[in-house]
Amino acid sequence: MKEYIYIHPIGQLFAFIFGLFNFITGHTRKAFNLSIHLNCGLLYYFSTSMGAGIGYFISRWASKENCPLDMLLHEYLAIVMILLFVLGATTGFILMKDNVKKDRILKYHKIVNGFSLVVFIILGISGLFEIIKL
Repeated sequence: MKEYIYIHPIGQLFAFIFGLFNFITGHTRKAFNLSIHLNCGLLYYFSTSMGAGIGYFISRWASKENCPLDMLLHEYLAIVMILLFVLGATTGFILMKDNVKKDRILKYHKIVNGFSLVVFIILGISGLFEIIKL
């Protein structure tokens, strides 16, 4: 039954790919298309948030099955990640308005979403270390 634990990291890997693609195209502006950027961004936010929920339930299930996982750091980082998503999505929606100063908001949007990818990598490493202990 320990195989269920692997559902979460595999799904999150796909979410990370959406986020990385969006970061690269948005940051470099190479092959940038606004509708693709918006859709990939929504897929990144949605799939990662769903993954956080699935990870929460898998973690609770593992503890009931006496599967020793110490996911405290991983869970706290996931909360930080969700807060970064809210900030990243908010700045993205503000950028879609015509009457805002886009330079400053665009800078924040890039920084917040870039930082969310860094937190994502740290989350992956912390989760991987716990899975390896099994």
